[in-house]
Amino acid sequence: MTKFKISRTYQQAKLALVEFIYDKPFWGLNGRVNWWGLRSVGSIPALKVSYLVLFLVPVTARYDAVTEALGLYNWVMIASFFSSLCLAVANLIYDIFCPVIVKRFASPNDMYFEMLKIKEKSASLYPQDKFDACLEHCQKSYFHFSESSGRAGKICAILFLSSAFLFAVIVLERLFQVLWAVIT
Repeated sequence: MTKFKISRTYQQAKLALVEFIYDKPFWGLNGRVNWWGLRSVGSIPALKVSYLVLFLVPVTARYDAVTEALGLYNWVMIASFFSSLCLAVANLIYDIFCPVIVKRFASPNDMYFEMLKIKEKSASLYPQDKFDACLEHCQKSYFHFSESSGRAGKICAILFLSSAFLFAVIVLERLFQVLWAVIT
């Protein structure tokens, strides 16, 4: 009886995982990732340092004294290089393909707020102009642009995730080295 319950629970968990993976598309407004979601990562100025790291890692690797002083191993240098490469390419793709509307406005509400300012100025300067700045228009255009360039967005998301994974591996290895030194 218990084996049947465990097996049934396992089957339910397996089915739930499959539904989670295949239920939503990867890209788009109703998907898991879009430019609006990538904006939180792509707009971090500190991540632009990956271009500098991409240059410094090979230069540092040429000097054994520097790598020994920093306690870096070959695989750490290689992982640092490839994580910086993934991050640099992801930043480049984000800078090139992310729509300007998504980069400039944090949400459709911010866009609507700016449109209201424009509408106010337009009404004072051109009273006969019928400029329409409604929330629905802002939401529709913002979400339309946040779903554009799907292939570039998917590649950008995968590169950001790959870079994060490699950096996490490096940090965990360094943390393990520190803890091992404290323990022994």
